[in-house]
Amino acid sequence: MIDLNPADIVAEARDVTGRFVLFFRTDIPPNFPLAWWAVCLDTTGDGHTALVRPTPLDAGDGWTAVELLQVAVARAQAEVGMRVRHEACALYLRAALRGYGPAARKHNVTFTTVPTGVTAVARGQELPFCSDPYGKTEGLTLDQIVLVLDRLHHDWVGAPGNARSAVRAAAGCCVLRRRGANR
Repeated sequence: MIDLNPADIVAEARDVTGRFVLFFRTDIPPNFPLAWWAVCLDTTGDGHTALVRPTPLDAGDGWTAVELLQVAVARAQAEVGMRVRHEACALYLRAALRGYGPAARKHNVTFTTVPTGVTAVARGQELPFCSDPYGKTEGLTLDQIVLVLDRLHHDWVGAPGNARSAVRAAAGCCVLRRRGANR
C-alpha cells in the first residue's frame, strides 16, 4: 500500500506499460534545488520509494543524477545483452553521463543478483529491478529510471545542457522500443 499525501505529489509520469512514477515533496530539505526530492516507482507489487538529488551537495541522502545515470547505463547495456533492442537508449545515456565530465567516471553503484532480478546499490540505498526487461515481472524497469532522469534534468536549472538533451533522447528511445514490443 502506497501511503502518500496527494497534496505532496508534484508530478506523475507513466511509461507505456502503465507503470507510474510519482514525484513528491514530503520532508523536502530547505533550499533544495527542485520542487520534489522523492519518487515512488510502481513495481507492480507495491511501490518503491527513493530519494533523488542533483548532486552530493544538495542533500545528505538520495541518488545523485550521476549515480542514476550509471544505473541506467548499466541496465540498458544488460538489456542489450538480453537481446532486447536498446542500443540507442544505451548510447544516449552514456552521452548524458559524459556530460558530467570526470566526476561521472567514479562509479559509486554496485549491482547484486537476486532471485527476482538485479538490484542496484549505492550507499545502502537500493533500486530493485525486475528480471524481465519488458516489465512483466515485479520490480523496476529501465524506463522508470529514465523517466526520473528526464524529470530531474528538466527541472534542475544546473543540469548540463548536453546531458539534458541526451536524457530526453533516451526517453524517446524507451517509448519507441516499448511501442514496438507491444505490437
